[in-house]
Amino acid sequence: MNQEERDQQIGRFYRNSAEEIKLYKDILELSKKENSSIMAKNIESALLCIEEKQLLQDKIDKMEQEQKELKKIWIVSRHQMAVEERIKISTNLTILGGLLEELIVLEKKNEQNLSDQLRKVNSIEGQDILLAKNVANAYKKTEEKK
Repeated sequence: MNQEERDQQIGRFYRNSAEEIKLYKDILELSKKENSSIMAKNIESALLCIEEKQLLQDKIDKMEQEQKELKKIWIVSRHQMAVEERIKISTNLTILGGLLEELIVLEKKNEQNLSDQLRKVNSIEGQDILLAKNVANAYKKTEEKK
């Protein structure tokens, strides 16, 4: 691969990493909205956020397939690049890493909050079933006395 082709590939790697940053920021915002929806017990809104996040993640997954090859070129060639170019790409990769860490923490929180909400719902449903059985038994006893 000649210098011009390498520069084009690395330029594409940089542009793709910038696009990944945008997509991960969008996912992070949706995760925050999902968390608010869960806490407000608006599960329908939370599910919509999850669906939107999945669409964005699918885009990222496709992009990352191309990025694997471009990253190899970057790793091999980065020492030959101008310092400013290396810094731009390294900055993007650092930003991506930070976004992923933040997203992991928020997703764990969302999962825990959703699990807590479901546990509460199941507990309430269980109490409702028990109450219904008690009412039915009390009704049955009153009917037997008649």
